[in-house]
Amino acid sequence: MSRDQRAGERGMASTVLIIAIPALVAVALLFVTMLSDGLSRRTRTSTAADAASLAAAEQWRSYVDDVLSGADGLAPDRTLDRLQPLLTADAATLDASRIQRRARDLAGANDATLLSLSTRLTGRGVEFSVRTRSLRPANDTAIRLESSATAVVEVSGGVCFRGSRLGLLLGSSCTGWDDIEEYLNPPPPPAPPEDEDEDDAAEPTPTPTPTPRLSFSRFRTDVRLVA
Repeated sequence: MSRDQRAGERGMASTVLIIAIPALVAVALLFVTMLSDGLSRRTRTSTAADAASLAAAEQWRSYVDDVLSGADGLAPDRTLDRLQPLLTADAATLDASRIQRRARDLAGANDATLLSLSTRLTGRGVEFSVRTRSLRPANDTAIRLESSATAVVEVSGGVCFRGSRLGLLLGSSCTGWDDIEEYLNPPPPPAPPEDEDEDDAAEPTPTPTPTPRLSFSRFRTDVRLVA
């Protein structure tokens, strides 16, 4: 092969490289962009699930705290009215509509829709598990990423669990609704027996019955992600 032929081949190779390198760079940039977009959307979807589950848990905690704060110091009948919805319903269903709405709002604020929300009791609290789906498809496809998360409210003071319902922690005792109702609304004392032989005797002044009050312990919780 002559020197001129070799020079010509080198020139052709250089021309091919000059054309190919920009194309390869463009393909690499496109791949990096698509990968970055996919990771960003996956992170966004995961953030939406985390935010939704935490919002549900915080709404449950806030509801219980508001009920207890509002009942403290009231007259017995008003205390019972305040506590009855809290202590007679399943703990996992308390304030369900607002919990659902808060989870949906937080998912939407992070460009996702709430697919499902489930609640279950644990040994010391309530878990809120959500599943969300991104509102926007990933990488200009029809695929919308999904993610799930679970948050828990762990209770360490103020209330306790009696089966599926809440009770009040009074001292060291977990007290349920029936006992609280009986304590705050006791039956009237029996009437004294009549003494026919002492009609003229002065009737004793009845001792006033003290108004029963509940001593609330401080409601303490820890809200955190578990999955």
